[in-house]
Amino acid sequence: HEEARATQERARDMHKGNADSDPRDAAFALLETGRSLLEAGHLDEALAKLQEGLSILRDDARGKNSDRPLEAHILQRIAAVYRKQGRREEALAAEKKAIKILGRTAGTQTMSAAKAMVNAAITLCDMDQNEEALAQ
Repeated sequence: HEEARATQERARDMHKGNADSDPRDAAFALLETGRSLLEAGHLDEALAKLQEGLSILRDDARGKNSDRPLEAHILQRIAAVYRKQGRREEALAAEKKAIKILGRTAGTQTMSAAKAMVNAAITLCDMDQNEEALAQ
């Protein structure tokens, strides 16, 4: 938990302290903070950090530093938090956004896209939507 807090502080400093800093660095640090908090079971805190990272990327999406694969990765972590919270429909929506982004940027034949599709199928099964899950 302390490691997550230290990473969070670095992310905040990177994003706010330097006008020339790359927003992707701050977003990545927040992704790592969210991952650590998720693993520690601090779901609300993890979700807040992941959403902050996503917001940073989306705010910068019009700029030269846009990073769609990183956005998809953050969405996959957000979906994992939602699944653990029992918020399956929100998890599925985040997973589908990640799949769409990955399909446009890296292609659907990548490991990241495959993982997102498997997670979406698992969520669909949890929602008793087995036929749609098989279509994934």
